[in-house]
Amino acid sequence: DGARRGHELFPGRAPPRAQPGGRHRAPPAEVLLLEPAPVPAELSTAAESVATAIARGVDGGRPPVVNLVGPDDRSARALAGAVAGQLGMSLHLVSIDDGADPSDLVATLDRESALRRTGYFLEAGDDNPGRATDVAEGCAALVILASRHPLRIGRPFVTMTVPQAAPASRRVLWAQALGPVGADVEASLREVVHHFDLDPESITRVAAAAQGAARLRGEKVARHDVWQACRVFGRRRLGGLAERINADFGWDDIILPAAAQAQLEE
Repeated sequence: DGARRGHELFPGRAPPRAQPGGRHRAPPAEVLLLEPAPVPAELSTAAESVATAIARGVDGGRPPVVNLVGPDDRSARALAGAVAGQLGMSLHLVSIDDGADPSDLVATLDRESALRRTGYFLEAGDDNPGRATDVAEGCAALVILASRHPLRIGRPFVTMTVPQAAPASRRVLWAQALGPVGADVEASLREVVHHFDLDPESITRVAAAAQGAARLRGEKVARHDVWQACRVFGRRRLGGLAERINADFGWDDIILPAAAQAQLEE
């Protein structure tokens, strides 16, 4: 999924030890290393602009906060990774625990950033963006905040609306992710892009699923592998958004003419 899990705060760190009295101290955040991934031309251009703005905005060694604005979290994550790549840094995704003390977390993140030359990516939810902005305002390290709407940040910052990848750019990503394929698969990508509006991370995952299905048969990726992988991925995403509705009425409560009732029950 583009991220590598780490113990406590960083990969290679041992899990938290028991404190006196047998209690375990809960980590203030889960931090995952975001692996570099190909991005479409639109995101690459945006990343260059943001990296330039960061370099110009450094004040006393402290870079400005970056606020990436848009509805697509995965595209924002891809853009953040491209920005870090432009700056020659790694990037960690930070998921802040509900009970975390922002000042304690800031101290840890700044220390690790100085040791590892890494920046941080935080997703500011609509319900409570304050925890993410508190951490961003306190950190001396590079912090990239993703949000659906522009945030109010109490220190110098750069705002960038996450651009949408054009169909031609997404076809290029599909071709890169799938590798060498037959002419029929390559020709079908235009239709795939039209029907399935996937972000860069999702394209990589779906292409891997199509390749896996083809390997099970010992064959090259076929057109139906790509379409089936897209359909499965789409159903899973819709399933995550679905909400179960409990009916207040049953068949016995429906009053219709006999012919219409019979047709409905079919």
